[in-house]
Amino acid sequence: MYEEIINKLNTILIELGKNNTTDAELMCTDVINFLDKTEIIQNGIQRNVELRAFTMLTMGKVQEDQHKHSQAIEYYNTAHDCYEILIDKEGMAKAKGNIGVIYKDLGDLEKALKYQLESLKYSKR
Repeated sequence: MYEEIINKLNTILIELGKNNTTDAELMCTDVINFLDKTEIIQNGIQRNVELRAFTMLTMGKVQEDQHKHSQAIEYYNTAHDCYEILIDKEGMAKAKGNIGVIYKDLGDLEKALKYQLESLKYSKR
């Protein structure tokens, strides 16, 4: 089951690379719905939070590519929360950094700087 989800996430990334955000969004939604209903254990380790973090980060990118900035920020914040549970500093930095990029693209340089600095603080810990 874990491998199936990983394969689906890889397919989503391929679709994003093809700029096929509609299919990527549908597949991300399928994974999110599946994770809501299923407990995934691999080698005795509960993997739902790990998979949810990556899926939320990916869905944030899908939303960002579709110029749905507020939804992208929500997904990135959820990814950050999951990475925080996992104590994954790299994941937390990616999520905050991605939010900073959105604010830069929207022209809100003050917020962009705030989120980029938050991202940077994870690499200093």
